[in-house]
Amino acid sequence: MRNVLILICLFIGAASTSQIREYNPDNIYKKDGEKNSQGVPIGEWEYYGAFSDDRPAQYFNYDTRISRVYFIQDIASGKPLILQEKGKLNEDFEKTGTWTFYHNSREGEIIAKKGDYINGLENGEWKEFYPNGTLQSTSYWIKGTPVGKWESYFPDGSLRSIKNYEKGVSVGEWQEYYEDGTIKEITNYTEGIRNGIFTETQKFDDVILVKVGMYVNGFPDGEIITYYVQDGNKYVYERVLIRNKKITGAIKRYNAEGKVIGLISYNDDNDITEMKEYFDDGTLRRFSTALPDAGIESVWEISEYYPNGNLKMKFIEKDSKYHNIVSAKDPNGNSLDYGTLKDGNGTLYQYSDEGKISSITTLKYGIPNGPYTEFGTITFNDNTYQYKKTGTFTKEGKVGDFITTVEKDGKNITIQTATYYQNIAIDQKNYNIDGMLQEELHIDTSTGIKEEIVYYPSGSIKTKLQFQYPDVLLNVLICKDPNGKNLDYGSIKDGSGVYKEYDMSGKLVTTYTFKEGKVVSQK
Repeated sequence: MRNVLILICLFIGAASTSQIREYNPDNIYKKDGEKNSQGVPIGEWEYYGAFSDDRPAQYFNYDTRISRVYFIQDIASGKPLILQEKGKLNEDFEKTGTWTFYHNSREGEIIAKKGDYINGLENGEWKEFYPNGTLQSTSYWIKGTPVGKWESYFPDGSLRSIKNYEKGVSVGEWQEYYEDGTIKEITNYTEGIRNGIFTETQKFDDVILVKVGMYVNGFPDGEIITYYVQDGNKYVYERVLIRNKKITGAIKRYNAEGKVIGLISYNDDNDITEMKEYFDDGTLRRFSTALPDAGIESVWEISEYYPNGNLKMKFIEKDSKYHNIVSAKDPNGNSLDYGTLKDGNGTLYQYSDEGKISSITTLKYGIPNGPYTEFGTITFNDNTYQYKKTGTFTKEGKVGDFITTVEKDGKNITIQTATYYQNIAIDQKNYNIDGMLQEELHIDTSTGIKEEIVYYPSGSIKTKLQFQYPDVLLNVLICKDPNGKNLDYGSIKDGSGVYKEYDMSGKLVTTYTFKEGKVVSQK
């Protein structure tokens, strides 16, 4: 349907202009502005979004060629609009000259990105900024084509990445870093294709895995070695040989003494055929064989062994889920009760390396779903106790209450209670062996705010901390010494500032500096 035009003609002397108000088929404003006597738009025009017919989302001035675009979330409200981008358009309505883009913030016009255009294409140096004004990245363009050295930075200003382009193609060495300055990845490119030495680093809580190898024409080739780094110690964790895009032989994994603790074998189609895991002394721990003619399903026969070499359990796994149990034995070869599991449904009894029952799980279609019981040992004050944990699984994970108890002097003592929601403990209390409360946490599922409370052995509160789930420290609500007196916890507020941590005697042990919930320094 053609748009309807309402013309209001204004005559001033010999000049003539027309006020134009253009509607869409739903009779809602789209444009509002003036045209001269030749029908050419002049002055500033207003453009309306889909959320309002009385507040424009964009302004364009035909005389100055300046365009201003606003974020739309407050179009229908009475709040002032927030500028999204500003710059000039050429005669073909392509971006030209310097353009500035802004963060969606009510704290003023905070620049997010700035650079030049030629005929709608990025040109020259572009810069991106964090909301606090810190430089986030620099990039270089020639008429829309990436060129030169690109760099990005973390909010604290430390280097995050380096990329190199030549005529829009990746070239040279690319580098990526973790926030603490350690290498995350180094890769080399030739005409947009990975070639040459590469390094990849994965960081975990207290372990670093460093993978080193070569790329040839975009694919890993030759020996790829992964190193295991912990507490300053480094050893070869994994070796794999790749030729013609296929793994040759077996992937080998090692312990700190250099002994093989894992083998993964492949066929000519690059499919895994068998896997072996070993105890540190070389005794076979687990042997998995892919069963042929399984169709589209992944079906494995798996045998697990005790440290003495005797069979522990043999079972069938389908699509990485327990399907059927063939047998279960104790360390001396005697049969054990393995439950009622059949075709993925029923109960599954599992045992420790000492032949003691470690868990009873209810499975449906191979997934934990129903009552669950776990057995094990726990140490308090250098004394070891047997514990028992009970709860319920659904197909989404843990749900409802899980309770852990230990037996002491003929009595069952609760050492932990936890309430789960979507497999996350949203309320949890931990007790010592005498039943006194030591720690508790609460998570507001609507906001993700987590509060953790730690108690002194006397039962008085030591600290009450507020986090954004899972572990972004926001605020310190309570910080006291063993006598109940307030301690100087620092200046942290809403994730930024100094936090002082004390031990159970009330002595200062560590001072952290946080920025946006992350530790940037400690002493």
